[in-house]
This record gives sequence, structure tokens and C-alpha cells, in this order.
Amino acid sequence: MRIVKVDEAFTIKRTVEAGKEKEQQIVAGIIKQVREQGDNALFSLTRELDGADLSQLKVKQAELDEAYKHIEPNVLAAIREAINRIRDFHQRQVSQSWMTTNPDGVMLGTKSDATRSSRCLCSRRQGGLSLKYYHERCPSAGGRCT
Repeated sequence: MRIVKVDEAFTIKRTVEAGKEKEQQIVAGIIKQVREQGDNALFSLTRELDGADLSQLKVKQAELDEAYKHIEPNVLAAIREAINRIRDFHQRQVSQSWMTTNPDGVMLGTKSDATRSSRCLCSRRQGGLSLKYYHERCPSAGGRCT
């Protein structure tokens, strides 16, 4: 294992986040343009920045098949391995839902899905009623339900 010592100036932020103000303004402008103009912005930006004049964004299967003929087998294997590693890494980041019931009957848990942040399910007994509710963060100290 290689150990790299870093100082306080070291950052793992992407260049866009750690870049100069002018660079951040350019990126913000591109994002704004795409949000406002959608695919038309992508065509325009591809022409402007890459010098390619596209008629559509989807690559035709025949073009993909032709490209595969020109790629070295070891490069293709490396690309596939990278895809697998990236997919595996991000799948491990997905939060798992869980539920438990304490001995006093209080139900606790977290419900997670890919489109929302984790929410906590609490079940409290009050006046003979069982109250169930979700909230984004647990109100108790340290963000944990008790």
C-alpha cells in the first residue's frame, strides 16, 4: 500500500469546485444554459467546445459496432473493469432501510430510497395511541431516535 502524506492545502474536491472564480463562472454558465435550453444547448456547446456538429445525441448501434472494431481488447477490458468498479462503489453508497421495535413498544427505523434522503420512522405511544411519523433528522441529541 502506498501512503501519501498531504498538507492542509490538499483537497479532494473536483477541479470545478476548487477552481478559480473565472472557471466556476464558466461552468455555472454552461449548467444554466443546459437547464434553460436542454438538448439544444448540448448541440450548441458540442459544436462550440468540441467542434462536432451533431444531429442527435443518441449514438446509433452501427456507430457503436464500428467503434468496437477499432478498440484494443486490453483497453476494452480496462473500460469494463472501471465500469464494474464504479458501479460497485456507488451501489455500496446506497443507504439500506431498517426497522426495529424496542422492548417498550417504540418502533424505530430508517427508510431510504434513491430519490430521497434518509428519513427516520418513529412510533410513539401517547395517551393510549400509537403515533407513527417520518422526519428527516431525529430530534434527540446526536441525531438518533431514542
